[in-house]
Amino acid sequence: MSTLQEKIAVMQAYADGKNIEMCPVGGTLWREVPHPEWDWSIWEYRVAPVKHVGWINIYKGHSHYGAGTVFPNEQKARDHSAGNAVSTILITWEE
Repeated sequence: MSTLQEKIAVMQAYADGKNIEMCPVGGTLWREVPHPEWDWSIWEYRVAPVKHVGWINIYKGHSHYGAGTVFPNEQKARDHSAGNAVSTILITWEE
């Protein structure tokens, strides 16, 4: 975090209720911190990435069918496939 505006954005996100992570300056191991001390000389801070979980269906010979459809839970994915899916897979990603 190098600019004043970037620091303000992280602090504003904290004030707005977002989760914040920190790591030593130059480090790579981020950890969530519930009450940041805002010591920018030894710590870097960022808004914690939002973690998402979803389910997708895989169909034999129809890789395009249902492409991009992510369901909030396994049952909804299975219901949508009507038994035609070869498998239903849990996926996770961060933003």
